[in-house]
Amino acid sequence: MKAPSGSFLFLFAKKYLKKTTKEWELYHGDLIKNLYMTGFSAEDINRDIQEFSGGYKMRAILAGIMCSNPDILLLDEIENHIDSSHLKNIINYLY
Repeated sequence: MKAPSGSFLFLFAKKYLKKTTKEWELYHGDLIKNLYMTGFSAEDINRDIQEFSGGYKMRAILAGIMCSNPDILLLDEIENHIDSSHLKNIINYLY
């Protein structure tokens, strides 16, 4: 699935991940997987970034951070932005 240039996924990758087009191609699949894991739907990927709440923008940032495969991930009050079912997905991902 290729994200259009005005879509949330494209803008997110450009702004938060600071990726070039070549790097974008490498991260694309991982980012989509992580967005699903944090609660985004297939329809969300093509939506405009301005349509999302602050909580969903935080989820997207977390999905991007997870693409970098961090050794340590410190999360403060993560349950404020992510419901329990998606939090379990993230915990499973980290283990």
